[in-house]
Order: sequence, then structure tokens, then C-alpha cells
Amino acid sequence: MKTVILSLCVAIAFVSQAQRYEWAKGWEGRDNGNNYISGTVTDSKGNLYVLANYAGQSGGPYAMWDSVRLNPTTDMVDDGVVLACITPQGNMAWRKTVWINGGGTDSHELRMLGDSAVACLFTYNIPLWSEYGKLYYLDTLLRGVADGYPANISGYTDYWRTGLVVFDTTGRIVEQHALHMARVDTSGDYLRDSTGSVLNSPLERPSFDVDADGNVYLLLDGGVAEGSCLMDNERRVGVVEGLHGAAWSPVVLKLSPHLDTLLGAQALVAGNTPSVSYGGNNLKVRTDTDGVYVYGTLLRRTGHERYDTLAIASGISRTIGYSSLYTALLVKFGADLTALYAVGIDDTPLNAQSAEYWQSGNLGSTFREVAFDPDSGLLFVAGDCWQRAGTEPLQCAVYYVDGQPTELVNHAFVLALDMSEGTLHSVARMPSLRQSNLGLGWIPFTIHAAGLAVGGNRVLLQGVSVGGVYYPNLYRGDQGGGSRLTMAQFDYAGHVVRGYDFNAVGSGDIPAALAMRDSLLYIANILTGSPRFGLHELHPQEFAGCISLMVDTAFMSPYVYREPEWVDSGSVGIEPVADVALFSVYPNPFVKNVKIRLEGGAEHGHGDTFTATLTDIFGRCERVDLSPDGQGCYTLDLSACPLSAYLLTLTAADGRRYTVKLLKQN
Repeated sequence: MKTVILSLCVAIAFVSQAQRYEWAKGWEGRDNGNNYISGTVTDSKGNLYVLANYAGQSGGPYAMWDSVRLNPTTDMVDDGVVLACITPQGNMAWRKTVWINGGGTDSHELRMLGDSAVACLFTYNIPLWSEYGKLYYLDTLLRGVADGYPANISGYTDYWRTGLVVFDTTGRIVEQHALHMARVDTSGDYLRDSTGSVLNSPLERPSFDVDADGNVYLLLDGGVAEGSCLMDNERRVGVVEGLHGAAWSPVVLKLSPHLDTLLGAQALVAGNTPSVSYGGNNLKVRTDTDGVYVYGTLLRRTGHERYDTLAIASGISRTIGYSSLYTALLVKFGADLTALYAVGIDDTPLNAQSAEYWQSGNLGSTFREVAFDPDSGLLFVAGDCWQRAGTEPLQCAVYYVDGQPTELVNHAFVLALDMSEGTLHSVARMPSLRQSNLGLGWIPFTIHAAGLAVGGNRVLLQGVSVGGVYYPNLYRGDQGGGSRLTMAQFDYAGHVVRGYDFNAVGSGDIPAALAMRDSLLYIANILTGSPRFGLHELHPQEFAGCISLMVDTAFMSPYVYREPEWVDSGSVGIEPVADVALFSVYPNPFVKNVKIRLEGGAEHGHGDTFTATLTDIFGRCERVDLSPDGQGCYTLDLSACPLSAYLLTLTAADGRRYTVKLLKQN
């Protein structure tokens, strides 16, 4: 009897933890242009690693984390980059900062390498050697080149370097690189200016990722031409050769582990297409087991033809519609940097009266984040489309995804694509009654704010509800066009499950990042004076980056869909499994095995093929085998499972999912 009571308590705890915010923490600064979160990753212990920019003010208010000043010195300048390790309890286990007297830092991206190391990418400006030329670099205060600066500026025309640094999970530096580009002639000799200094340049809006073999992929936003040499401080990594692309084109570089050798280079766009302005793109690179993905936004030039064709490397072409000044694009490459397919947002041409709007950026689309689910073979791409004319949308273009007309105007969305082919599997939409809703202003284009996490038939997307947004269990609206941070949950078929309100209501609040590990969901946002996040009071001095922890078990609640569309009234198209009795599982509670009986069989669209997954109380999912046991019946052996509560999910051949809660006892 004691065992039964204990198991029931576990089941009750499993449910009661739903949607609970454990804590909310933040670092504070003076403006959301320089105070932002670039990336978050987690390890298997649930520790969160955060890369961010911070910005205080001379003489205060200073940049703070949980009432502790981030800068290690008392100098006037209070801007910098911080890499921090946050425990599941919300405490800062350690931090590393890069601070420059006179300013000049940009944080870019963060990646987890296995479960034992993190790699971060940031850019810093090396100050001139003088009594004021101080650089606080990852726990070391440096003064001048002779004092051991991590990059040598002597003999070069540009003083910016991009640090690619690897740490172990305790904060110890494992390896580091100081990257920039130099120009060489056909003989391999450096090109120099009139003073004899080598002509070099910083990495333009860099992005990076590391594949399973340790190869590093580095994406640069233009500025790379034939004869460009990637430098690691003063060491030549390799000279770019065989590059055939427009001068402005973003370029992917493939490097061997530890950046020993340049293995290849590929321009994103070939030919002389005048579609994009150099330096105005916003793109990222991500690797997965089956390829390399480049995605984001291309900035178009004005005064072009009604349609432009982007000739992707390897002969793939994409037609970009007339209306979009900002154009969403995703290209998949193989490991050899051969382009495999391209996906974008197309639209119909607008009439001449609308030309002023696309030229000023009031029309466009962007891809902001991607996430992979290797179990389903799906690639998820989050983005948004907008049409703005003052305070009212134009509503005059039709957007196409994979050749299909799709309602995306003024929506945040998640496209589920077949990872191998790039074909469209489903579209999940977060509509907003007014304007775009993954972020406001131009800050999202600068820092690529978003927030996407997937796993176990759950798609979580952060956004900004502008003028109201509907969810099955939540409505937040402001007909005057006010905004608030919110999050939508979808399934892999694009159905909306529920919405979550963060109770953060600053007019400039911006979604930043999501990180999900088992039953824990870390939420990162930029708050502009909001008094609280959830039920947690925050007191930002002006602008703050916020991290909160939400217990994730509610995201696996049993449900079944009756209607696949968004609702615009009080009716809800989702019902609990317990109320519709589409299948039965017995005995429950169980000791070793359970039997599954389908109610109604094929006439309910079940078909003959099922897959089953079992989810424990920590959110860990595993595929389980069903043994046929008569017509419409199966047996499931769970004898090896510990005493606990579980969720059993059956997926039919038509894509429907049915979930029931199980309890194992002695």
C-alpha cells in the first residue's frame, strides 16, 4: 500500500508542476540595442550557458546580474560581453567577461560541444596601447600589446578581431582563436596600404557551428572574395580559392577541427545578381548529421526588376518576389558544401501604389531560428512575414511556401520541413492582429531574436502579441496595438495546443531564445522596463535581459485535435483524451505489462500502423515496441521501467496522436 501511495504522489507531482515558473533572473543595462542575449545552450545536468552583451552607464546605473555588477573594474565604460553558467536553481556558477576601455564588443553565438564543452563567438576591438588602452579579456586585465593581448594589431590596418573560444563546463579555456580576414595577391603575398600595413578586415556578422567530426563551419556576410585569407591572429588558416559568387554574397567557410586548415569555401549566391546589399544580410549557419544549413534574411537593393532570381551555388535557383525588401531564405549544403536545396518565402507582385512600402522595409519576411528533430526527420524553421503601412497592414500580397499559398501576413510561423528534401510538412502560425509579431523595431534584424524549441511532438515558439492573439486556452488582446511577450505551443502537424503569457508588458519587449532540456524550459527575453516576468518581480534600471526557468511537464498533457485551425472565438478545437475514449489501456495502474485496445479501428482513421513512445516524469522520450495481440489489440512490455508515472503516446499512420497517463506499481 505504501508503494501505491508513493506512486500516486509521483503522479500528482507530475501534474501539479504544470506551467510553473521556478525563478526569473536578469541582467540590467541602459538600452536594448546593446543589452541582449545572443544564445543559450544546456548540458545534461540542466546547467544553462548564456552568451550576451551587456551595457551599463558611465557612473551608473551599471550593468548588473542579480544585484552584482558584471564589470570587474571601476572604469567609466560599462559595456561588454559575458559568458555565464547558470545552475538549474538560478545561481551564476561562473562568468567570463570581455570588456574594453572605450567600448567595442559584440556577442554572436554559442554552441554546446558534446556534453563537456561550450564554444562561443564574439567580436572585440583591440584598444590602442596607451595608459587607457585596457582590455579585460576572460578574467585577465591586459594593458597594451606587450602585456599579452590575445591578438596582435601591429602591422594591420584593422583592429577588430573575432574570438572563437572553447571552454569546459567549469569555465576553463580549452582553446581560443582570434580571427580576421587579410587580402593577398595571386602569388599569396599580402596586399598593403601606403604605410606598409597589411590590408585586413573584420568578420562581417559571423555565425558558426561545429559538426560531429569537429569540423567548423563559419558563415560571413559578404566581403570575402577570391584571394581572401582567413587569419588566426598572425597565422594563416588558408586562402579562399575557387569562389564563384557575387561580391556581396555571404560565404560559408569549412575548417578542419581546431581551425588548422581551410577545407573549402562556398558563396551562398552565384552570378552577378544585384539583389542584396553588401553587409545588410542577417544569416546563420547550423549543422546536423545530414548537412549544413544556412538560413536568415537577405536584404535587397531598391530600384530592381519586378522579380529577381537568386542563383544558389550548384545551380539551384530561387525566385524572390517583388514586394520584399527583406527576404527569407534557407539553403541546405552537403558536407562538401554542395547546395542540395533552397527554401524561401515567395509572394505575388504588388501594384505600383505599394512600391513605397517595400522600399522602406514595410514588407518582408525572415527566417530567424531552426531546430532539428532527427527522430521524425523534420527541420523546423521559425520566422515571420509582415506588411506595414503606418499602423495598418496592407494585406495585398499572397505568400507561398513550397509552391503552396499560405496565410502568413503579420504572422509569426514555424515551418516543418522534410529534412532530406526540404518539402513542406506543416505550417504552424501565431497570428497577430496588428503588424509583425516576432519582435518590434529594427533590433530583431540586428540580433536575430526569436525563441524556438522542439522535441516530443512539442514546438514552442516565443513571440510578441501585437494587438491581440488567440490561443485555445488563452486570449490576450489590446485593440490599441499594445504588445506583450507570449509563447505558443504547437504539435508537429501545425496544430496549436495552448498559449502562455509571460505577464511582461513593456512596449519594446523582445523574445530572445529558448533552451529545453528534458523537463526544463529556459526562457530568455529582453525586457524594457517591465515590472515582472510571470509572477516574479523584476526591477530593471532601464533595459534588462531576463532568464527564467519553467517546469515543462505540462507540455505533454494528453490531448487530441478535433479541428486543425486557429480559433477566433471561445470554442476550442482540442479535447482531453480521457473524454473521447479513442483507445483504452489496462490495467492502469499496472505492474509489468499493459494491453491496448483501439476503439473503433479503421473507421476512426486509425489505419493499421502505429508507433508508440513512452515519456517519463523528466520529459525523456523513448520509442517502445507494440506486440500484436488480436484484432485491434496490442501488448506493451514495461517490466523494465521503474515505479513512476508515464505518458504513453500512440501515433497513427494519418499523423494523429493519442496520449494517456500510466502509473506503474508493485
